[in-house]
Amino acid sequence: MDLDSNWEFVRLHSVDVGGDRYDLESEALERTKSLELQTLHGKVWQPATLPHCAWIRPIGSSDIWQGIAYYRRILPRPPGSSGKLVQLTIEGAMQDSDLWLNGKHIASRKGGYLPLEADITPWLKDRNEILVRVDNQDNPLIPPGKPQQELDFMYGAGIYRNARLTVTDRLRITDPILENLPRNGGIYVTYPVVGEKSATIRVRTHVRNSHSAGIGFVISQNIIDEKGNLVAKASAIGRVGSLSAEQFTQDLVVQHPMLWSPRAPNLYRLETLLISGGGIEDSTATKIGIRKIEISRERGFVLNGIPIRLVGTNRHQDYPWVGPALSDEANARDALQIKRAGHNIVRLSHYPQSTAFLDECDRIGLMVIPCIPGWQFMNSDSRFVSRVGQDIRELIRRDRNHPSAVFWETSLNETYPPVAIAKQWDSIAKSEAADGNIFTAGDAAKGANWDVAYNQWKDDLSRPQVAAPDKPGYIREYGDYEFGGATSSSRVRIGQGVDKLLQETWNHVWSHNKFRSQYPWTMGDGTWEMFDHNVPWEFKISASGLSDIFRRPKPSYWFYASQTTDRPMIKIANTWQPGAAFRDVIVFSNCEEVGLSVNGRLFARIKPERGPLTNYDKAKPFDGSNTSNLEHPPFVFRNVPFAVGELTAVGFVQHAPVARDVVTTAGSPIGLKLWVDDLGIRPQANDLVFVRAAFVDRYGNVDPTAVGKIRFQVTGAVLGGESTNEAEMGIASTLIRTSANGNSFSVRASTITGLTGGLEFVVASK
Repeated sequence: MDLDSNWEFVRLHSVDVGGDRYDLESEALERTKSLELQTLHGKVWQPATLPHCAWIRPIGSSDIWQGIAYYRRILPRPPGSSGKLVQLTIEGAMQDSDLWLNGKHIASRKGGYLPLEADITPWLKDRNEILVRVDNQDNPLIPPGKPQQELDFMYGAGIYRNARLTVTDRLRITDPILENLPRNGGIYVTYPVVGEKSATIRVRTHVRNSHSAGIGFVISQNIIDEKGNLVAKASAIGRVGSLSAEQFTQDLVVQHPMLWSPRAPNLYRLETLLISGGGIEDSTATKIGIRKIEISRERGFVLNGIPIRLVGTNRHQDYPWVGPALSDEANARDALQIKRAGHNIVRLSHYPQSTAFLDECDRIGLMVIPCIPGWQFMNSDSRFVSRVGQDIRELIRRDRNHPSAVFWETSLNETYPPVAIAKQWDSIAKSEAADGNIFTAGDAAKGANWDVAYNQWKDDLSRPQVAAPDKPGYIREYGDYEFGGATSSSRVRIGQGVDKLLQETWNHVWSHNKFRSQYPWTMGDGTWEMFDHNVPWEFKISASGLSDIFRRPKPSYWFYASQTTDRPMIKIANTWQPGAAFRDVIVFSNCEEVGLSVNGRLFARIKPERGPLTNYDKAKPFDGSNTSNLEHPPFVFRNVPFAVGELTAVGFVQHAPVARDVVTTAGSPIGLKLWVDDLGIRPQANDLVFVRAAFVDRYGNVDPTAVGKIRFQVTGAVLGGESTNEAEMGIASTLIRTSANGNSFSVRASTITGLTGGLEFVVASK
């Protein structure tokens, strides 16, 4: 397959110039199919074919592209940059990267998950050639280090995240990764005092002066609430000598602060200005959330003085076809879907993920566990060990101001390094902490210093935490591998049907109920995983998610959604098609009672069953046991008589109906119904969004028994993957990449039997 055609998705699209955006027009660096043999900075490389930015892999294919790729872009000097400084940032390039500007090698990075950054000012001309070389071949010296064919996820390839140019004056607020200093660089915000009546916000600002003479200035800090009100301000006089840098610390007090939490994700905007000679030399805005975190074995996880039971999951950042090359909006939709599934925390397994994802987590109140790159691989070579340490530093420096980041996984997942190295990595993380705001996490081992010690794994399905008995535990993964390994009964695709999907759901019900009894010394648990993800193994997609790789929820998704009390919800897990004359019906709800009706006739109105904990028995799902510890056990209606028509579930709280769900028997399909599944985050330019096509009967009901291929055709946008896809339980999905400047697109779908459907969609403006 030609991996360089049709599906390119790389965005180097704008420049920051004094707060204004300068459009770079093209979605990607200019690409060349191959470069002639040439010498660049003393290195000779053979011609290389450029792949898609991440990779394009057909669903079910074993093709994985690895190799060397080049990106080239010709740019004029950014407007307004004369006499100023220009920084280039590439947020993600997999994984051994080198950067040239006008033939001069100026930067490199060993690692594909954190930014490649460079001050490009000395080499700028009126016409500039940027050349980037990326190499995603197996490299045991670059974390994660494990060969792709042995890794439990896909590396991806090329430039797969945003890139940008930033123009600043020579007196400026620095970049923390470029400065490479502990507890320093850029803006660093901590909260040494947090209370209901007042909170102290400590702002550390690192200022660099690239002028040939010392400069005095005023640092102004303004904190603005979500309504636009100025709630605190501070100013200080500073001075930095020529060609020098210094950090300045200011405390601001907010009266009666609106604290940040999953239930109330209140955010403030911190505006930092450098003022000299009557003008603004530099400024930046930082979203902050005021909160205080405490952890202990006795109380568990405590946020703002209130214990919170952690209900978590794990997320891989990849999509079908395009891998990790997600748009900012696609990242935001993932965060929103996790939140709607009832989770209050997500582990970013097993590597640093997009800042766009964390931004949305800040906004909606989803806590995160940022992770360094690592998975079941340790290399004692000093270069590998050192790069792990640098990943820890740069991860914290990049993400430390996100209120959603609550503790940091600074160990290599499931690797258990020697205790001396584990202590070294923990010490590196703590060296980045100001005011004690960094909590580390890792696999528990005797002598390791992690603040949060992940629970151990036992073959009897238990998860003790005895390796670090003075530390609180967290079950970082559960619900998958323990139920059969690579052939786990939790690895179920939607197309395998309701019975297998409910078995997968039962595995989660049984486990979540069991582990909740370990609270508070086990602070919570995290399902493996939220979304199915791409793997290099024979089964191509690991179907262990609560949603599939196309982001379609499975019944287990609705089980976890029912465990939240944010708002009344109800969901019938079964379909209602001809088959058995009598059948059990499973309903997930957070209501006190549920009434089930068939064609308007009440079958039963029941309360949830709170059954005792028993040993796991695959043959007895939803038998009334193993629900006593759940917030909201499932409702099980037994021996419901089938009749063609409507199956209706109504949830009651204090005897009043508050939620309703209906499943209808579908007739033979007569057409296709299409919709954009954007979760309410409307597609924008340069976005990725799923479009669904469903087999529907004459009343518009989706037929969950329908199978077959559906072909998609797009106008005004492009397909982000294959044009023909298989329907699972009556629905097929495709991926649409919106254009850089189009404001609408249309999609037509058809089958070989002549069924058709279509939609028109208007893209939101940025």
